[in-house]
Amino acid sequence: MSSHRHESPRNDGASRMPADARRLMPGDRVAFDLFEGDDGPPYALNVTLIDATDATPRTDES
Repeated sequence: MSSHRHESPRNDGASRMPADARRLMPGDRVAFDLFEGDDGPPYALNVTLIDATDATPRTDES
């Protein structure tokens, strides 16, 4: 197993979600940027929740 770690296009440190990030719920729709993994499956960055009523991104305050 290789110890090489794939770097994302946005190399800003650890790739963990912030502790206060909203978790997805069943039925949530999202928009995201998809990138091809160098040595594995594709991965998503910049995931944004979409409001199902008007298909626009929403915030936790919505």
